[in-house]
Amino acid sequence: MNRRTLVSAPTNVAIKEVASRVLSIVRESYHDGDALMCNFGDMLLFGNHDRLNVGADIQEIYLDYRVSKLLQCFNALNGWKQCFLSMIDLLDNFVSHYYMFIENPMRKEHAHFEPKSFLKFLEERFLSIASPLKEFVSILCLHLPKSCITEQNLENLVSLIHNLESFQDLLLKNNIDNKVLEELFISEGKHNSHEGAEFSLCQIRTDCLFLLRTLEVSLGNLSLPNDMTEESVKIFCLQASSLIFSTASSSFILHYIEMEPLDILVIDEAAQLKECESVIPLLLPKINHVILVGDELQLPAMVESSVSFGADFGRSLFARLTTLGHPNHFLNIQYRMHPKISSFPNSTFYPNDDIENAPDTYTENATVRCIKLQLES
Repeated sequence: MNRRTLVSAPTNVAIKEVASRVLSIVRESYHDGDALMCNFGDMLLFGNHDRLNVGADIQEIYLDYRVSKLLQCFNALNGWKQCFLSMIDLLDNFVSHYYMFIENPMRKEHAHFEPKSFLKFLEERFLSIASPLKEFVSILCLHLPKSCITEQNLENLVSLIHNLESFQDLLLKNNIDNKVLEELFISEGKHNSHEGAEFSLCQIRTDCLFLLRTLEVSLGNLSLPNDMTEESVKIFCLQASSLIFSTASSSFILHYIEMEPLDILVIDEAAQLKECESVIPLLLPKINHVILVGDELQLPAMVESSVSFGADFGRSLFARLTTLGHPNHFLNIQYRMHPKISSFPNSTFYPNDDIENAPDTYTENATVRCIKLQLES
């Protein structure tokens, strides 16, 4: 995304709906590709967890969830770096690890000690490291902004996962010859036979080591906070994201974050946002473009005080601009209702406008879907 954008709305329900729809579109764009390449790091939703009713459908872009995942990933003691180093050590020095294990005098003295085979030992050690490593790779691919992680790192991470999975699949097969595999590992893959699952394991091992070492260096050079605290990671996420979602009132937080200026402000349901509230995101520095999306014929913002109501406190910026004759772009296709339902509001509120019904609204379940959406709202 070339332009940093803030999307705001008057309510938590409205902003969650917008964020959810955008996230769904992004997911669909990755449908035919590799799921691991699905990166949401440039998108961010923040606000009150309970009021937003954050669920599994949208948590990938929710600020607090992202912060918890990144803190887990960049933990100095058992985060991605230690996991990468452990896998490098295992694949590079496995033979010596194995012989240290079977020749350990303390284990030999144990009454129930049974030496494990080379294959069994490799299998257990590999699986114990591969599981958290794949989790960390998934976090890096999903949650780091592309401007931070780079496309090349993403491709290498995806290749690493595929290689690790191939290694694991071969390792768990029943046709692995324990003795041949041990000889290949000892000889660093130099063997008369270049066929069989054992040789494939050695080849994949070499590829994994190359990717692990390459990524260990490149990921270590990422521009991340020096002090990985919850607060510093929150600020990092807000600074690095290029598409941010929040209610207008919650956007006040952005006034206190030192970051590259936002270029575009989009306000959804703008006719329901009080003019005074719209000032909060509008006052963010260096906003160059503002897009208001709404309908002044729908219900305005709620104002309980009769004095405030009489003073037009509930008027929106959208309504003011419409009253002043500011030109707007009328969207004349509706996607929410079955034509039999939309005919009433169309004829009652928009008699002079030619509003079309989207093709999907003619389906048999369109009415049911519409009622369900209204109930969820």
